[in-house]
Amino acid sequence: MKIIKAVVCCIALLSSTTYSHADGKPIVKWVDKDGITHYGDKAPMPTDTNRSSVLNKDGMTIKKIQPPQINQQAEALASQQSRQDAALLASYSNADEIDIARDRNTKIDEFSLANLQQTRSNLQETQQKNQSKIDTLTKKKQAITKLLIDEKQKNLNLINETDRQILAKKQDIEKLRQRYDDDKKRYLELKAQGHTPNSIKNANEPPKQN
Repeated sequence: MKIIKAVVCCIALLSSTTYSHADGKPIVKWVDKDGITHYGDKAPMPTDTNRSSVLNKDGMTIKKIQPPQINQQAEALASQQSRQDAALLASYSNADEIDIARDRNTKIDEFSLANLQQTRSNLQETQQKNQSKIDTLTKKKQAITKLLIDEKQKNLNLINETDRQILAKKQDIEKLRQRYDDDKKRYLELKAQGHTPNSIKNANEPPKQN
Protein backbone atom coordinates (compact mmCIF):
# COMPACT_ATOMS: atom_id res chain seq x y z
CA MET A 1 0.00 0.00 0.00
CA LYS A 2 2.88 2.37 0.84
CA ILE A 3 4.47 1.62 -2.53
CA ILE A 4 1.24 2.44 -4.37
CA LYS A 5 0.94 5.75 -2.48
CA ALA A 6 4.55 6.62 -3.31
CA VAL A 7 3.98 5.89 -7.02
CA VAL A 8 0.78 7.97 -7.05
CA CYS A 9 2.60 10.88 -5.38
CA CYS A 10 5.42 10.72 -7.89
CA ILE A 11 2.99 10.70 -10.83
CA ALA A 12 1.12 13.67 -9.38
CA LEU A 13 4.31 15.62 -8.88
CA LEU A 14 5.57 14.79 -12.36
CA SER A 15 2.30 15.91 -13.87
CA SER A 16 2.77 19.31 -12.23
CA THR A 17 6.24 19.83 -13.76
CA THR A 18 4.93 22.21 -16.46
CA TYR A 19 3.26 24.44 -13.87
CA SER A 20 6.36 24.56 -11.75
CA HIS A 21 8.42 25.70 -14.73
CA ALA A 22 5.95 28.39 -15.68
CA ASP A 23 7.89 30.92 -13.59
CA GLY A 24 11.23 29.66 -14.86
CA LYS A 25 12.21 27.89 -11.65
CA PRO A 26 13.68 24.39 -12.00
CA ILE A 27 12.39 21.34 -10.20
CA VAL A 28 14.72 19.56 -7.79
CA LYS A 29 14.41 15.80 -7.44
CA TRP A 30 15.92 13.89 -4.52
CA VAL A 31 15.78 10.50 -2.83
CA ASP A 32 15.57 10.53 0.96
CA LYS A 33 17.27 8.11 3.38
CA ASP A 34 14.25 5.78 3.18
CA GLY A 35 14.53 5.51 -0.61
CA ILE A 36 11.45 7.64 -1.35
CA THR A 37 11.69 10.08 -4.27
CA HIS A 38 10.67 13.72 -3.69
CA TYR A 39 10.28 16.80 -5.91
CA GLY A 40 10.51 20.46 -4.91
CA ASP A 41 11.83 23.90 -5.79
CA LYS A 42 15.05 23.71 -3.72
CA ALA A 43 17.67 21.18 -2.74
CA PRO A 44 17.19 19.38 0.59
CA MET A 45 19.60 19.54 3.50
CA PRO A 46 22.62 17.21 3.10
CA THR A 47 21.40 15.02 5.97
CA ASP A 48 18.08 14.42 4.20
CA THR A 49 19.35 12.75 1.08
CA ASN A 50 22.20 10.94 -0.62
CA ARG A 51 21.09 11.59 -4.20
CA SER A 52 19.60 14.79 -5.61
CA SER A 53 19.43 16.40 -9.05
CA VAL A 54 17.85 19.30 -10.97
CA LEU A 55 15.32 18.53 -13.71
CA ASN A 56 14.39 20.58 -16.78
CA LYS A 57 10.84 21.11 -18.02
CA ASP A 58 10.91 17.75 -19.80
CA GLY A 59 11.81 15.94 -16.61
CA MET A 60 15.40 15.28 -17.73
CA THR A 61 18.31 15.58 -15.28
CA ILE A 62 20.41 18.66 -16.07
CA LYS A 63 22.52 18.80 -12.89
CA LYS A 64 23.45 16.50 -10.04
CA ILE A 65 23.84 18.10 -6.63
CA GLN A 66 26.83 16.89 -4.65
CA PRO A 67 26.28 16.74 -0.88
CA PRO A 68 28.89 18.92 0.89
CA GLN A 69 29.99 16.13 3.22
CA ILE A 70 31.15 14.04 0.24
CA ASN A 71 33.44 16.87 -0.85
CA GLN A 72 34.74 17.20 2.70
CA GLN A 73 35.49 13.48 2.87
CA ALA A 74 37.34 13.65 -0.44
CA GLU A 75 39.38 16.62 0.76
CA ALA A 76 40.21 14.81 4.02
CA LEU A 77 41.38 11.72 2.13
CA ALA A 78 43.47 13.85 -0.25
CA SER A 79 45.05 15.68 2.69
CA GLN A 80 45.86 12.38 4.43
CA GLN A 81 47.44 11.03 1.24
CA SER A 82 49.55 14.15 0.90
CA ARG A 83 50.85 13.79 4.45
CA GLN A 84 51.71 10.15 3.80
CA ASP A 85 53.48 11.03 0.54
CA ALA A 86 55.52 13.77 2.21
CA ALA A 87 56.51 11.42 5.06
CA LEU A 88 57.46 8.69 2.57
CA LEU A 89 59.77 10.99 0.60
CA ALA A 90 61.31 12.33 3.80
CA SER A 91 62.00 8.83 5.16
CA TYR A 92 64.11 7.47 2.30
CA SER A 93 66.89 8.83 0.09
CA ASN A 94 66.33 6.20 -2.60
CA ALA A 95 64.18 3.16 -3.36
CA ASP A 96 66.90 0.70 -2.28
CA GLU A 97 66.54 1.92 1.30
CA ILE A 98 62.93 0.75 1.26
CA ASP A 99 64.08 -2.77 0.35
CA ILE A 100 66.63 -2.67 3.17
CA ALA A 101 63.98 -1.56 5.68
CA ARG A 102 61.63 -4.31 4.45
CA ASP A 103 64.25 -7.04 4.86
CA ARG A 104 65.33 -5.74 8.26
CA ASN A 105 61.80 -5.69 9.65
CA THR A 106 60.71 -9.01 8.15
CA LYS A 107 63.75 -10.75 9.66
CA ILE A 108 62.27 -10.26 13.13
CA ASP A 109 59.02 -11.98 12.12
CA GLU A 110 60.88 -14.66 10.17
CA PHE A 111 62.94 -15.47 13.29
CA SER A 112 59.73 -15.79 15.32
CA LEU A 113 58.25 -18.00 12.61
CA ALA A 114 61.28 -20.30 12.69
CA ASN A 115 60.91 -20.66 16.48
CA LEU A 116 57.25 -21.53 16.14
CA GLN A 117 58.00 -24.14 13.49
CA GLN A 118 60.65 -25.71 15.75
CA THR A 119 58.18 -25.74 18.65
CA ARG A 120 55.65 -27.55 16.48
CA SER A 121 58.24 -30.09 15.45
CA ASN A 122 59.01 -30.84 19.12
CA LEU A 123 55.32 -31.11 19.97
CA GLN A 124 54.73 -33.43 17.04
CA GLU A 125 57.58 -35.66 18.19
CA THR A 126 56.10 -35.84 21.69
CA GLN A 127 52.70 -36.63 20.22
CA GLN A 128 54.11 -39.51 18.22
CA LYS A 129 55.75 -40.95 21.37
CA ASN A 130 52.45 -40.74 23.25
CA GLN A 131 50.61 -42.41 20.41
CA SER A 132 53.26 -45.15 20.29
CA LYS A 133 52.73 -45.84 24.01
CA ILE A 134 48.98 -46.02 23.50
CA ASP A 135 49.38 -48.39 20.54
CA THR A 136 51.68 -50.67 22.57
CA LEU A 137 49.27 -50.81 25.50
CA THR A 138 46.36 -51.48 23.16
CA LYS A 139 48.25 -54.29 21.46
CA LYS A 140 49.04 -55.90 24.82
CA LYS A 141 45.44 -55.38 25.89
CA GLN A 142 46.59 -53.35 28.85
CA ALA A 143 44.73 -50.39 30.37
CA ILE A 144 45.53 -46.94 29.02
CA THR A 145 45.94 -44.51 31.90
CA LYS A 146 43.93 -41.31 32.06
CA LEU A 147 47.18 -39.42 32.52
CA LEU A 148 48.43 -40.63 29.14
CA ILE A 149 45.16 -39.78 27.41
CA ASP A 150 45.10 -36.30 28.98
CA GLU A 151 48.73 -35.71 27.99
CA LYS A 152 47.96 -36.66 24.40
CA GLN A 153 44.97 -34.29 24.26
CA LYS A 154 46.92 -31.46 25.86
CA ASN A 155 49.73 -31.93 23.39
CA LEU A 156 47.26 -31.97 20.49
CA ASN A 157 45.78 -28.67 21.69
CA LEU A 158 49.25 -27.15 21.79
CA ILE A 159 49.92 -28.31 18.24
CA ASN A 160 46.66 -26.74 17.02
CA GLU A 161 47.45 -23.46 18.79
CA THR A 162 50.98 -23.43 17.35
CA ASP A 163 49.57 -24.02 13.86
CA ARG A 164 47.29 -21.00 14.37
CA GLN A 165 50.24 -18.85 15.44
CA ILE A 166 52.34 -20.03 12.48
CA LEU A 167 49.57 -19.10 10.04
CA ALA A 168 49.11 -15.68 11.68
CA LYS A 169 52.86 -15.01 11.57
CA LYS A 170 53.04 -15.92 7.88
CA GLN A 171 50.18 -13.53 7.17
CA ASP A 172 51.95 -10.78 9.14
CA ILE A 173 55.10 -11.28 7.07
CA GLU A 174 53.13 -11.16 3.82
CA LYS A 175 51.28 -7.97 4.87
CA LEU A 176 54.55 -6.33 5.91
CA ARG A 177 56.23 -7.17 2.62
CA GLN A 178 53.20 -5.92 0.68
CA ARG A 179 53.21 -2.63 2.61
CA TYR A 180 56.85 -1.99 1.80
CA ASP A 181 56.29 -2.99 -1.84
CA ASP A 182 53.39 -0.52 -2.05
CA ASP A 183 55.55 2.18 -0.43
CA LYS A 184 58.32 1.54 -2.94
CA LYS A 185 55.91 1.75 -5.87
CA ARG A 186 54.45 5.02 -4.57
CA TYR A 187 57.93 6.40 -3.83
CA LEU A 188 59.06 5.76 -7.41
CA GLU A 189 55.88 7.37 -8.77
CA LEU A 190 56.42 10.51 -6.69
CA LYS A 191 60.10 10.71 -7.67
CA ALA A 192 59.24 10.30 -11.35
CA GLN A 193 56.83 13.24 -11.01
CA GLY A 194 59.57 15.37 -9.46
CA HIS A 195 57.95 15.65 -6.03
CA THR A 196 59.81 16.46 -2.81
CA PRO A 197 58.50 16.67 0.77
CA ASN A 198 58.49 20.48 0.52
CA SER A 199 56.74 20.56 -2.85
CA ILE A 200 53.91 18.41 -1.50
CA LYS A 201 53.66 20.48 1.66
CA ASN A 202 53.61 23.77 -0.27
CA ALA A 203 51.01 22.45 -2.71
CA ASN A 204 48.59 21.79 0.15
CA GLU A 205 49.12 25.05 2.03
CA PRO A 206 46.47 27.75 1.46
CA PRO A 207 47.73 30.71 -0.59
CA LYS A 208 49.10 33.60 1.46
CA GLN A 209 47.03 36.75 1.40
CA ASN A 210 48.74 40.08 0.84
